[in-house]
Amino acid sequence: MANGQDDWEPEIDLHGLTVDKALKRLHQELYMARARGARSAIVITGRGFGSHGGNAILRPAIETWLRGADGQQLGVHSLQAISKGGALRFHIRAIGS
Repeated sequence: MANGQDDWEPEIDLHGLTVDKALKRLHQELYMARARGARSAIVITGRGFGSHGGNAILRPAIETWLRGADGQQLGVHSLQAISKGGALRFHIRAIGS
């Protein structure tokens, strides 16, 4: 595309949200990103240092959701950790593929 949309990679910042709110926002943002033609996205979760006991809660829940049926229905594949584990990058299949 001449307008540079091929390079567009949305960032979905869920850092600091509860798991329920984060999953709702992720679903909405991912649906919109796919509809707009995004081929990849970054989800920012943080590394869990602020969690009770220092154990990450949000990132494992988000990763499970992205790898599961909901993520696959929205075209998610090729998930990888980035930013020292504080974010996830994944590719998005085009609608209809």
